[in-house]
Amino acid sequence: SRTSLLFMTLQYAPRMIEYFNQMAGNFRLLVGTDILVKAISEQQLPPERRQVESLLRVCIELGAKLVLTEPVLNEVFTHLHAVDQEYRHHYLPNEAYLSPEVVSECDRILIRAYYYARFDGGARISWDKFINMLLDPGALRAKSEKGRIDLCGLLVQRFHMEFLSNEEVEAGVDKVGKK
Repeated sequence: SRTSLLFMTLQYAPRMIEYFNQMAGNFRLLVGTDILVKAISEQQLPPERRQVESLLRVCIELGAKLVLTEPVLNEVFTHLHAVDQEYRHHYLPNEAYLSPEVVSECDRILIRAYYYARFDGGARISWDKFINMLLDPGALRAKSEKGRIDLCGLLVQRFHMEFLSNEEVEAGVDKVGKK
């Protein structure tokens, strides 16, 4: 929620953007799962309505480096797997009975985004095609290493991120005093 608050502040406070503009070249921002999932959920929106993706792009334009760490990649992959399971087992069988009001109560932002795109007259794509915009649904359901690598490639490319493996993250941690 703190990160979301920061993004909202940046969006509505031009002086904050100017402040960060002066400092941005020194920032390496470790992007968390929550931000990436929100950015992914915007994939069916027109570019001008993609708020999180736009904020990430602004950070890059200001000179910040966005970093995807392996633990975050694993969390996003696991989240996508859980969302896929929930959709296929709870929403798909009841799709004929779902209304925008019912969908608005769903606690999974990706499921809400999928249905909102359908309710708003967007492209009538299937869930598998929706997931396939990120990675192969079969690889996701099998929790395969190929699926995780494909997701990493997509996130790094789409959001212009640098990837840090667990080893690289650990190498950057000061372990003095830890036992």
